[in-house]
Amino acid sequence: MRISQAIQDALTAQGAASGTRWLLQSEAWRPMAEGVSRHIAGVPSGLTVTQLKLEKNRDIFRCSTTDRTCVAKTFPMKSLKQRLSRYRRYGPLEAANLIEARRRGINAPEVHGFGWRSRGPLIYRTIVLMEDLGSHVTLSSLVGGADSTTPRGSLLETIADLLLDLYRAGCNHIDLNPNNILISPEDGDVRVIDFMYASYLAGPSTTVLAFHVAYLSDGLARCGLPEGDITEWAQRLLAGAGCSQDLWPLYSTFRQQRLSREERLRLI
Repeated sequence: MRISQAIQDALTAQGAASGTRWLLQSEAWRPMAEGVSRHIAGVPSGLTVTQLKLEKNRDIFRCSTTDRTCVAKTFPMKSLKQRLSRYRRYGPLEAANLIEARRRGINAPEVHGFGWRSRGPLIYRTIVLMEDLGSHVTLSSLVGGADSTTPRGSLLETIADLLLDLYRAGCNHIDLNPNNILISPEDGDVRVIDFMYASYLAGPSTTVLAFHVAYLSDGLARCGLPEGDITEWAQRLLAGAGCSQDLWPLYSTFRQQRLSREERLRLI
């Protein structure tokens, strides 16, 4: 049974169990998972830990042993209200959506495991162990960085394939911005991250494609990319997507709108 299929059953069946429990893609990740559990508990873990991001509802860190490295993305729930609300879904959704993305051919990080910490029947933290993309940098840093050695035009063509992969996979990412696209300066490998709010349709959606391109165009503009370059890239991408309809009017409409998260989630 894949992790994505097992997560909900495991969370439902946990009963009054306390402590940390794990679903792992391979038992080879067990020592790493147990080290992460100890680190979160504030006791010596045996891991080398580097903090990557610390926010109110997200704690992300890189953890390494002598032979393995991964990123732990954790979702703490500090109050009873959070433990009984939508916050408890964030970790399971991130893990399941990443696994589904890779199954559909999207270049997303690999999930090594999913864990949850509980006291009695209430979960107070969920944990996703995923592939470490430490050599990758954000698209925003490459587009906006004055010292970038990669031509902007080449960067845009590189990420065009990623948008088409999302389209063909029927994925609505909803937050495809330059900080959620990572590129390896070494080999040009492109990954998309942060699938917490993603959803999947039965097939490709031209509406979602036009929205993804428009939403990313807004992000590229905020990074300082000239509007003329963005327009030329978007026109070429949409025209070459193999759609029977002209998507430019829909793209232009999305560029003029600022859709809420709820509105983006409802796109089909």
